[in-house]
Amino acid sequence: MNKNNITDSLTQKQKDAFNDIISATTPPSSEEKVTDEAKEEEFDIADFIVKHNTRYNVKRSKAPRIIAIVVVAVIVIGLCVIAAMTSAKGNKNPIFGKWVSEQGIEMEISEDYISIDGTSRKYIFPEGEKNVIAISIKDEYFKILYRLEKGKLYIVIPSSTGESETIIYERKKEQ
Repeated sequence: MNKNNITDSLTQKQKDAFNDIISATTPPSSEEKVTDEAKEEEFDIADFIVKHNTRYNVKRSKAPRIIAIVVVAVIVIGLCVIAAMTSAKGNKNPIFGKWVSEQGIEMEISEDYISIDGTSRKYIFPEGEKNVIAISIKDEYFKILYRLEKGKLYIVIPSSTGESETIIYERKKEQ
C-alpha cells in the first residue's frame, strides 16, 4: 500500500488520522525504534481526548429524559385521579345512603335504585321538579315528595283519597 497515494485526496485532519493509524500498525524501522519509556513520555491524555472528541460524537444517555417523562406522567395521572375522586364526592346527592324510619323501615338510596325493606325499585329525579323522586312500579313512575332537613329525610307519600302520609327517616349509622 502506497501511503502517499492515499493521503493526496484527504483533508489535513484526515491525513493526520491516517498517519496515526499507519504509524500504529506498521512496525517501526530501525531508526524509528523507540524505547517504552520514550513512548510513555510522548503520550498526552489531553491530546488523546481532544483527538477522539473531534472525530467521534459521544452518545448521551436518554435514560434521564425518559425517567423524567415517566415521573411527570405519573404525577399528572395521580392529580387527575385525585380530582376525579374529590369531584365525585362533591357531586354526591345528600339523600344517597342508608336510612331507617321511626317504625323500623329500612331504606337505601343509591344512584339508580331505591330499596325499601329489601324490595328494590328503579327511580328518577324528574327534570325541573325540585325535591321530587319518581319511583318505578309496574312500568309507571309514582312521584313522592321529599325534604332533607337537619339529618332527617321527610318522605311525603300521597294516597288515592287525597290525604298524604309523612314518614321521617334518619340516616342509619354504620356499625
